[in-house]
Amino acid sequence: MNQHYPVVLKLTGKKCVVIGGGKVAERKVYALLDCGAEVKLISPSVTNSLLDMARLSKVKWEKRGYRSGDLSNSRIAFIAVGDEEVTFQCRKEADEAGTFLNVADKPEWCDFMLPSLHRQGDLMLMVCTEGNSPMLAKRIRQELEVTYGPPYGAVVKALGRIRENLGNKIEDQKTRQALFHQLVYEGPVDEALGLPIDEIEGFLMNAYENCLRHFVRMSSE
Repeated sequence: MNQHYPVVLKLTGKKCVVIGGGKVAERKVYALLDCGAEVKLISPSVTNSLLDMARLSKVKWEKRGYRSGDLSNSRIAFIAVGDEEVTFQCRKEADEAGTFLNVADKPEWCDFMLPSLHRQGDLMLMVCTEGNSPMLAKRIRQELEVTYGPPYGAVVKALGRIRENLGNKIEDQKTRQALFHQLVYEGPVDEALGLPIDEIEGFLMNAYENCLRHFVRMSSE
């Protein structure tokens, strides 16, 4: 069996469809909305949370079962109905329409899998077992939650600001890499992780300015 290709998708404004209205479908909808996707929900009945989202126009709910053509114009489709025949028809249509399909609890029917995700701000740590053991993936993700807590989110945010700022000041790629190596591997990030959250960004920006002066001075000698 070929391995899956790991990728992080930008779904802002992209059309996605979720077929099913239970708790599994609810989780898929929440995740898609967090990514800014345009979600169409198809199910005869839905959970109270999904009903509230439909009433607030966060999702477009069509109160019916699946029918042919529902996957057209959608980049991604999630199937969470527990009906073998519906799943088969969705798989067939997805192949014809070029829609990437995910079927709950049926990895062999999926074009892509959803890893167990730990997020701290812009830091995403994902664990996938290729569908072999979601429970083990969950356990590893829980272990990551303990190790990579809120300070890492603040560090990532600060490094993003530094990266944006540095691009305007040093053109040489090797020099930029050397500066980031010093920040990440040679002390500043480790020190920052031990500080209160609200002090991390200021500390790293100051460390960056010191490193920048050092590299500028070296390049001029």
